[in-house]
Amino acid sequence: MTPSTKTPSTLTPSNASPTRTGSVGPRRRPPGPTPEGAASRVGGGDRGSATVWTILMVPALVFGTGLVVDGGRAITARQEVIGLASEGARAAVDRMDVEGFREQGAVRVVAPGAAQAACTWIGQYRPDASCAATVGPEGQVDVTVTITYRPVILGAVGVGTQVVSATVGARPAIGDTREVSLP
Repeated sequence: MTPSTKTPSTLTPSNASPTRTGSVGPRRRPPGPTPEGAASRVGGGDRGSATVWTILMVPALVFGTGLVVDGGRAITARQEVIGLASEGARAAVDRMDVEGFREQGAVRVVAPGAAQAACTWIGQYRPDASCAATVGPEGQVDVTVTITYRPVILGAVGVGTQVVSATVGARPAIGDTREVSLP
C-alpha cells in the first residue's frame, strides 16, 4: 500500500470530505459573454420589484383592514341601536294603564309618560343617542334611535362619521304568551 492512498478505515470526520481550495466566498461567473437570456448582473433582473410590490400592497392591506375593523364597528353600532330601541320600546310599554286594564279589560298605554320613559331609558345608557318615540291609539309604541360613530381606520383616509338608525315597535301583551291583536 502506498502512503498516499487512504483506506476507508483511516478516514476521519476532519478529512472525510475534500475541502475547496482557492478563493473564499461566492462563486463568480467566469469572464466573457453571458448566456442568452441571463441577467448581466447577479440578481439584476428583479431589481426594484419588492418596492413596487410594497407600494401596491400596503394601501390594499390598509384598505382591507379598514373594511374589516370599521365594518365590524358598523355592525356593532347597528346591533346596539336595535337593542337600545327595543329596550326603549319595552320601557314605554311598561307604562301601561293598569287601572284601566283592571276596570275595563282594555290595554292602553299612557301616551305622554310612555314616550318620555322610552327616551329616558335610552338616555341613561347612551347619552349621545337621539331618541324619538310615538304611541299609537292601540298602545303600539314605536321608538327610533339614532347614533353616530367615526370609523377608526377608514376615517384616516377621509371616510366621515356614519349615522346609524333603527326603529323598533312594541305593544302591550296580556299574560305570558297571549298578545293583544292590533287591528
